[in-house]
Amino acid sequence: MALENDIPFLLAIPKELPIHENMDESTFNALMEIGYLQAVRGETYSAAEVFEELEKATD
Repeated sequence: MALENDIPFLLAIPKELPIHENMDESTFNALMEIGYLQAVRGETYSAAEVFEELEKATD
């Protein structure tokens, strides 16, 4: 697989973001579980960190 800006997976933004109203219960629960487990593992960033990285990227 080719690297995209040194990242070993494709970076793509979906044309439509998933919304609760368009998901069945099991799909929604699976998505929430992924987010919960990421939070438990500390795979999070504060809003300040995100904005700082965005500002660095535009410099």
